[in-house]
Amino acid sequence: MGKQAAIELISKSIHSGCFADKIDKEMRFNVYEDDLITDNFTASFDTCCDRSDLSQLNKEHQNGNLSIIEDITDSHYTHIVKDIDGQYYAVQFKDGDLADQ
Repeated sequence: MGKQAAIELISKSIHSGCFADKIDKEMRFNVYEDDLITDNFTASFDTCCDRSDLSQLNKEHQNGNLSIIEDITDSHYTHIVKDIDGQYYAVQFKDGDLADQ
């Protein structure tokens, strides 16, 4: 991700997300197509983040502790991120505060 894109994300909040798993190339062929979100990650669409998960991710994002791993272009979600505990998520960044939903 470019520096300008990273700067633009600072003013945004995570509004939705789900847990994601990193997969290797061999596992990619054993994944349902609907679960594949990028070449390297699957998303667990049935295990969406609840409000406390989103709140924690937003805190980490605002404190600079959330790692942006990958952009997603063809999904409801916009990025793959990794929290300070090493858990991956597919998330949607949007303008505004999570409380505005």
